[in-house]
Amino acid sequence: MIVYDPMRVLEVEIMEAKLEDCPDLIGDLERLKAQALLKLTTPTQEAPVARQNQWYTIPEIAEILKISAYRGYELARQGKLPHHKFGKSVRVSSEQLAAFQRSRKI
Repeated sequence: MIVYDPMRVLEVEIMEAKLEDCPDLIGDLERLKAQALLKLTTPTQEAPVARQNQWYTIPEIAEILKISAYRGYELARQGKLPHHKFGKSVRVSSEQLAAFQRSRKI
């Protein structure tokens, strides 16, 4: 497997450069250095961190969806609202809630 090593490539280019090309090479290196420093000091919008799945109770889901808790339990019982049962407790994951909301959009 060949591994690309940019530092090694630069070293070879510098060693093989003609004397008259050195000022241009130094200018290019300074430009690259400035770009790297700018990248390091410029705040960026970080990639979203994968959120851990959150679990909601049916009353919490009812509040989010603006329905009664009874209706929330009915939707789960009818299989219209994806859910998991943990013993007697019914929970809906944030992913399941998002999928349910997407499926209900007109």
